[in-house]
Amino acid sequence: SYDESHSLHVAELALSLFDQLESEHGMGERNRLILEVAAILHDIGTYLKPSGHHKHGYYIVMNSEIFGISRGDLAIIANTVRYHRKALPSTGHGNFISLRREQRVAVLKLASILRIADALDRGHSQRIRKVRTSIQGSDLVIHCTCSGDMSVERHGLSSKADMFEEVFGLSVVFA
Repeated sequence: SYDESHSLHVAELALSLFDQLESEHGMGERNRLILEVAAILHDIGTYLKPSGHHKHGYYIVMNSEIFGISRGDLAIIANTVRYHRKALPSTGHGNFISLRREQRVAVLKLASILRIADALDRGHSQRIRKVRTSIQGSDLVIHCTCSGDMSVERHGLSSKADMFEEVFGLSVVFA
């Protein structure tokens, strides 16, 4: 009961961004897998209710078992799903604060990337086929191979880039 083509496309975009930003985030293959799973599941909460689906997604993931994924990694995935939209993590969020420091850092980095990837398919239309990034000064410039009007994605990016800018110290620019 969710848009599978959107989720798979967001996963593809997120992994592309992860790979291109390796020198910025410094994470390895394990976190790449965690991002892929979180991207595929990021809208799973719509099964319960579209509004607040990020919180519902957290609940579903935390109460699931995924073969080959440890409980600690599942907590990172669930929190990444939780923060793919709306509010940023805060000290008032017990689900986030209960994580170990290195898990919180992973969630911040992975959710930042997932938010960008999700924004790049804001209209659920897969208009953006590929992304290429470059860092120019204090900007992360996103170059896209796309078709059609990108207004929805531009707006989505402007509303979801806040976490990435805070975590990585780079403003996100859509070329």
